[in-house]
Amino acid sequence: MLKAGHLLHHRYSRIRERAQVYDPAKSSWAKAAPGYYLRLFGGLYLVEVAAVVLAALPAAAVRRLARAADGPDTVAGPLLGRLAQPEVSRQFRVDAAAIALLYGAAFLAYGGDWWMLLTALAGRDAIVSLSDNAYHYGTALDAPLEALNLKLPAPLELLALSFNLHGMHHRLPGLRWYELRPAFDAEGGRYDAGWFRAVARQVRGPLRLTDR
Repeated sequence: MLKAGHLLHHRYSRIRERAQVYDPAKSSWAKAAPGYYLRLFGGLYLVEVAAVVLAALPAAAVRRLARAADGPDTVAGPLLGRLAQPEVSRQFRVDAAAIALLYGAAFLAYGGDWWMLLTALAGRDAIVSLSDNAYHYGTALDAPLEALNLKLPAPLELLALSFNLHGMHHRLPGLRWYELRPAFDAEGGRYDAGWFRAVARQVRGPLRLTDR
């Protein structure tokens, strides 16, 4: 599911996939803010986790969901449609079963200390949800190749698999993660901002369609 979503992100970033933006002619900051902050503070990761239950649905039901979720400002429709395709659906079900078994076994292994595993997953939730769109916040619309390169201390960059060099990744998506840093340095790359600053500025809230 995440692989399909990632490929759609590269195709539709800042075109259909722009959850941080609202059209003042159709909505307002107050209407856009609740969903925006819910997604930012943990909701994105929780949606990804909850989506595993889609594997239990028949393909026809997933196709109906795809039609219902489709819209000009979301990739939910194409993503669900992709998951309903037979070859993808089979792999998705295998993945979902493996995920359920792995986490089920992990929680059993932790026994009475299950809260420690849950706390670790909550930390992962926070990191994923807060950082996912920090690389696109305030960037130009209708520009799938545009993304930010954010500065991280070297040890953290290694742990993040160089994902902070997101601008390089969008321009050269075929590079392996460990090839991003050499390519960035070879170009004399410049950072757009620090990672922590870029994540923090998202707290300002959703942006109007005309903002950058």
